[in-house]
Amino acid sequence: MASPLPDRTRYAIVGTGSRATMYIDAICGQYADHCDLVALCDTSSVRMAYHNKRLASLYKRDEVPAFPAHDFTVMLGQRRRTS
Repeated sequence: MASPLPDRTRYAIVGTGSRATMYIDAICGQYADHCDLVALCDTSSVRMAYHNKRLASLYKRDEVPAFPAHDFTVMLGQRRRTS
């Protein structure tokens, strides 16, 4: 596991419907120097996979962990993100 960057605010997107795109684009684009997307959480594995593919193709980033909604508290307990 790679350590999160200490000078960045860490974000997890909970709910990966169509509006999630604007948040992900801001975190990984315009504010990438100050923000780090560390996880996705949703009831739909298909939507999380879509956003992870966008991260790889558009932002040349590794996928972030994708947590099913019932693992929300597990996600919150994570201290590090997987590269």
